Amino acid sequence: RPPPPPLLPALLPALLLPLSLQLLLLSFPYRSTDFDVHRNWLALTRHLPAKRWYLDETDEDNTLDYPPSFAFAEALLSNGLLPLFPAAESCSALVSTAVGARIATPACVLFQRGSVVLSASLLYFPACLLSLRLLRAPSSFLLPLTSSFGLLLLDHVHFQYNAPLLSLLLLSASLLSPPSPPPRSRALLAAFLYALLLTLKHLYLVLAPLYFLHLLSSLCLPLPRRLPDLLLLSAVTLAALVPPFVPFRSCLPELLGRLFPFERGLTHAYWAPNVWALYTFLDRALLKLSRFLPLPTRGTAGGGTSGLISASGLAVVPDVSGGACALLILLFLSFPLAAIWGPRGRRPRAFLLAAPACAMTCFMLGYHVHEKAAMTHVLLLALLAAAEPTRRHCGAWLRASAVGHLGLMPLVPPGIVYTPVKYALFLAHLLLCLHVSETAVRGPVLSRRDLLVALLLLLPVFLFAEVLHPLLLGGREGAEFLPLMAVSVTLGGLNLAVWAELHLVPDWIGIVPDLGRGTAFATVFAMCAFQIFAKATATALLAVTDSAWLWYYVIGDYGLYFAYLVARRDFVFFTPMPTAASYAVAPLFRVICKVITDFTATPQMRLPLMIGGSYYAFCLASSQVSVFAAVYAYTRYATPP
Repeated sequence: RPPPPPLLPALLPALLLPLSLQLLLLSFPYRSTDFDVHRNWLALTRHLPAKRWYLDETDEDNTLDYPPSFAFAEALLSNGLLPLFPAAESCSALVSTAVGARIATPACVLFQRGSVVLSASLLYFPACLLSLRLLRAPSSFLLPLTSSFGLLLLDHVHFQYNAPLLSLLLLSASLLSPPSPPPRSRALLAAFLYALLLTLKHLYLVLAPLYFLHLLSSLCLPLPRRLPDLLLLSAVTLAALVPPFVPFRSCLPELLGRLFPFERGLTHAYWAPNVWALYTFLDRALLKLSRFLPLPTRGTAGGGTSGLISASGLAVVPDVSGGACALLILLFLSFPLAAIWGPRGRRPRAFLLAAPACAMTCFMLGYHVHEKAAMTHVLLLALLAAAEPTRRHCGAWLRASAVGHLGLMPLVPPGIVYTPVKYALFLAHLLLCLHVSETAVRGPVLSRRDLLVALLLLLPVFLFAEVLHPLLLGGREGAEFLPLMAVSVTLGGLNLAVWAELHLVPDWIGIVPDLGRGTAFATVFAMCAFQIFAKATATALLAVTDSAWLWYYVIGDYGLYFAYLVARRDFVFFTPMPTAASYAVAPLFRVICKVITDFTATPQMRLPLMIGGSYYAFCLASSQVSVFAAVYAYTRYATPP
C-alpha cells in the first residue's frame, strides 16, 4: 500500500486563509432571519426545561425545528459559553418575534458569529484533514475544502451551522471509501457518525437508503453466517440514534411535526434550482398562456412567486405531494443504489461513487428543498475528485460547485457592498478549485462548452438579477420575484444536466444486473409491459380529456427527446448521407423509432447506450408518472359524455 501523500505543506494555508476570511466576516453588516432563529433557540434552551423546547411558541416564527442533538448543542452554547460573555446576554432573552429582531446587540451578534467560527475550527477543519488522509488523496485538495465558498456564505454571512454537520458526513463517507475495503471497525464508526448526524439534522435522512444498502451488503451478508455483524451494526446505530430522543418521549408527536412540516408546500419561498423550480415555472407560464389558450386552471393559486414561506399551490399542472416526491426519489435512487449492491458494493470507492448521485437526486426531487441542500452533493463530489482525480470526476465537481454556489447568491441581497464581496469570493474559490483540479489531472478539466454556458447564459442572467433589475425594475409592483425566478430556472436546467452526468457514469449504464438470462428476460419483459400500458393509457386519457392537452404532452415529450439527442451529439449519427440530407432525414427516422419503441416497447429499437443511463430511466419513470397525471386530469377536467 503506498504511503499517503504529505499534508503538512498544505496545512498552514488551508487553516489560515479560511480562518482569516471568517474573522473578517464577523463584522459583515448583513445577516438573515436565521440569526434570529438561532438566537431564540439559545434563549429557550437557556430558560426552559428540555421537555418544553418543542412546545414553546413564545417566538412564534422561530420555533425549534431541528433534532434533539442540535438542541443540546444550542443548550451547551447558551449554558456553557454565553455566561462567560455578559455583554451578550441579550442573546438569551425569550421574547416574541417582533421584539427579538430588535434586541440583538453588537455583542450578541459577535458571540453568535464567533460560535460559528469556533465550531468550524474545532470540527470542520480537522474533519477535512482526516478525510483526505483516510482517502489517501492529494494534499492540494485541502484548501478548496476548508475554504468552501458555499459554507462561507451560508454560515458566516447568511448565518447557519452547516460546517460542523457536514464534517460528520465527510468523515463517515471517507471511512467507507478507502483505497481498499474498510475493516469492520471503520464501517461501524461510519454508521455511528451518520446516525449521530441524523440526530443533529434530519435532512440528511435522504442518504439513509445508501448507507443501509452499502453497510448491509458489505458488512452483514450473507446471512446467517454474518448475523453477529448485523446485530452489532444495529446496536451501534441505535446507540447513536435513540438516546437523544429519550428526554422528549412525552412530546414526540410535536417533535416529529416540527421536523417534517409538509404543510409548507412543494417549493421554498426562494425556489431551489431543481426540478420543481422548472415545474413551477412551467405552471406560471401556462397560467399566462391560459389567457389565450383553452387551458383549465384553478385560479391563480398564489404563493409560488410570493416570496413567503407558505404552501404554494399550482394553477394549471397537477399538484405534487410529499408522498409523490418520496416515490420519485426512491425510483431514481434505485439506479445508483443498484451499483453498490452485492459484490460491486465491496469495490474501493463504491460508496463515494454513489453518494453524490444519491444526494443530488434528493436535492433535485425533494419536497420543499432549500438552496443550502446543494452543499451536500457539492462536497461529496469534492471528496470523489480528491480520491480519484480524473477529468470526469473533477469536471463534475467543478460544474456542480459552480451551479450550486451560484444558487446561493440570492440569499444575500444585491447591494453596493454585498454584490462585489460575494462574487469576488465566488470567483476566487472557483479559480482555486480549477487550478487544483487541472494540476491533479495534468490537463484541462472544463470544455469550451462550459465556457460558452458561463459567458452566454450565466453572465447575462446574473447581470440582470444583480444590476439591471434593481436599477430598472426595482420598484415596479409584481416584478420583485423576477430576478430570483430567472436565476432558479436557469440554474435548475444546468443542475439537471449535472444530475444527468452523474447518472451516466459507465458503471451504472444498464439497469438489469447480471443475474442470469432468465432474470434479465423477466425484467426487460416487465419493463416493456409497464411501458406499453403507461404510454397507451396516458395518451388515451389525455385524448379523451382534451385534445390540446394531448398535443402539449406529445410536443413536450418529443421536444425533450430531441434536446437530449442534440446534447449527446448523436442526432444524425446513423444516417450515412450528406450533411444537409442527414439533418433533414434524421428527425423522421428518430420519430418513427420513438413511436414504435414507446407503443410496442421493442427494446431492439434502442441502441446500447440508451438501454440504461439517465434518459432511459427518466423515460421509464415519466411514463409511469404520466398515467397518474392523466388520470388526475381526466377525473378533474374531462366533460362527461
